[in-house]
Amino acid sequence: ELVLAVLTVLMNVDAQVTGSFESRLGPLAIALYLKYAGDPGMLLMLQDVFSILAQNPHTAEPLKRRFLPTVISILKSESSQIPSGLKSVLNKIALLLFLILSLSLSL
Repeated sequence: ELVLAVLTVLMNVDAQVTGSFESRLGPLAIALYLKYAGDPGMLLMLQDVFSILAQNPHTAEPLKRRFLPTVISILKSESSQIPSGLKSVLNKIALLLFLILSLSLSL
């Protein structure tokens, strides 16, 4: 969690530099979100990461392209195929999706 906290601080320093690392940051954030869906502490930190990426003009569009298929895939899955940790955060995913879409509309 400490590494993620430091990463969050660094992502706020320079939007352009953060944008240059989007090809690694976006997939990493999504993978961590899926892996640690049942960990409330990690979810809070990852929400900060997603919020930073969604508000950054250099990363918002690529994040949407990566994140939307993941969310759609999860929502289309049979309930029995969704890991229990993910079931508990589907509402949070919907909230993040709303955040990402609303930010993209305001840009």
